[in-house]
Amino acid sequence: MKTTADNLAGTAQNLTSEKASHASDVKKANDEITAANNYATSVQNAISNASSAQSAAEFATSQAAQANSLDPSTNTSNVKQ
Repeated sequence: MKTTADNLAGTAQNLTSEKASHASDVKKANDEITAANNYATSVQNAISNASSAQSAAEFATSQAAQANSLDPSTNTSNVKQ
């Protein structure tokens, strides 16, 4: 016949197992959150790099348009025509 002490010991063992299982679940969730955050940072960096590249391309296009609009006969720069 089980005593109250036996029942409490069984309950304590079950709670210990549940705690270990919960700790494992929390670690897995935290690892997945870390991976998601790393991916989000990677995407954010890619967007930033694309924006910088677009700005550089727009500047280059502007400079090319400005250069194309120069009148070669009045251009006194050192650039060979």
